[in-house]
Amino acid sequence: METKQPEKIQASLIFYSPQEDMGIGAEIISQLESMGFKVISLRGAQKTWYISLCDSVVRFFRKVLFRDATYVSRRTECLLEKHILEIMNNVVRADYALIIRPDQLSHETLRLISAKTNKMYGYQWDRFSRFPRILERAKYFKILYSADEKGVTEAPNVRHIDNFYFNKKRSESTCTECDVYYIGSYDKERHGRVIEIGKRLLMRNLKLDFKILRVRGKIPRWIRKLTRRMEYVEVISEVAGAKILLDITVEGVHNVPSFRVFESLGYGKKLITTNPAILGCEFYDPNNMHLLTGSEEELDRFLEAPMRPVDPAILYKHSFDGWIRRILEI
Repeated sequence: METKQPEKIQASLIFYSPQEDMGIGAEIISQLESMGFKVISLRGAQKTWYISLCDSVVRFFRKVLFRDATYVSRRTECLLEKHILEIMNNVVRADYALIIRPDQLSHETLRLISAKTNKMYGYQWDRFSRFPRILERAKYFKILYSADEKGVTEAPNVRHIDNFYFNKKRSESTCTECDVYYIGSYDKERHGRVIEIGKRLLMRNLKLDFKILRVRGKIPRWIRKLTRRMEYVEVISEVAGAKILLDITVEGVHNVPSFRVFESLGYGKKLITTNPAILGCEFYDPNNMHLLTGSEEELDRFLEAPMRPVDPAILYKHSFDGWIRRILEI
């Protein structure tokens, strides 16, 4: 039975997310527009704003003479505020505002946005303790959402919500089909685990597609060294060609289910992960998702088990469409 498609949302929405997010923000805008939103984007090419000879010289002397390493972040914030002000001057009013990573915006900027919208919401897709300035800004939002459930008690208007998967239909995979797909940036602590887990999978004659960005030192031939950060839409396209997704967390840094978890859910892929947070997810099924341990028997059982279908209501809830409606209380 075909699921009835939700009606288009005729509303305007002010949107901000960091520019350096692998293109996730741009994809969010595309999905919002496909849902019917008129999006007022506050995103800009922030990374180019301070890379000038003058700024580089000032940054060097402030760091050396005054031990001030905050010049770049303050300079970037100032230029970002100017960029947003230019856009907001042309905005009369919007129905909603969604700010991802509110810690990147000044109090003045958030007050300005809040004054021109009926309902403003914030979202942080990582734990608050990594970005402590976020909670100082909670007062500007109707609700400030955290992907980290442990952060919800910090303020009365802070709530927990998981990440999501993009539910727009995609073209076929752009990569060769593989049994297990992994992509990540180089991390000293995680790197050894990537190789160890890869060897365990290779012993089972599985075809691997492993990619690592900014690799340091030698790596096995079966791992591909990336020379540039892939855009998120490229990663999703490659995910389509995999049977199993591998998610390897950095202990003490990643405490929430990653996007890879929701990709496996939404795109019908099995998942192998080292993140114990998966056990608390409402869609966790040991046939579909495996918390990796040292047990070879448990790994074999998971690899041999057939996937079980997921309740369509659960799938929709964690799609971008369902997620944004929950975020904006629609």
